[in-house]
Amino acid sequence: MSHLVVDASAILTLLLDPDGDGEAVARHVGAARLAAPDLLPHEVTNVLRRHRAARALSGTEATLAFDAFATLPVDLWPFAAVRGDVWRLTGALSGYDAAYVAVAERLGCPLLTRDRRLARAPGVQCDVVVV
Repeated sequence: MSHLVVDASAILTLLLDPDGDGEAVARHVGAARLAAPDLLPHEVTNVLRRHRAARALSGTEATLAFDAFATLPVDLWPFAAVRGDVWRLTGALSGYDAAYVAVAERLGCPLLTRDRRLARAPGVQCDVVVV
């Protein structure tokens, strides 16, 4: 089973748009072993909270997405494991994006995202798949 790093944008698309762009995410996720930095749950939670507060999602919809996220088998990497790589990458990326790239580089696997800008960032040494 090959690894695939997923960022919050990919996970949220999978959770919130399963019949639209989420289908493309699901195809990539398939039977991959998912990984992400340990900030992923915080990012997903914050976006769901913002959507609920803005009434883009009902309380029930946000809770269902939050609970569905909890069932996804994602190996979470602690910051300490990629700390040096994150700092190296912050010349061109936010600390958040750098954490995802650092995990993908360490695993030698692609990073799945919705962020086209991330795919063009200099210094990234992993494949970035934009869905």
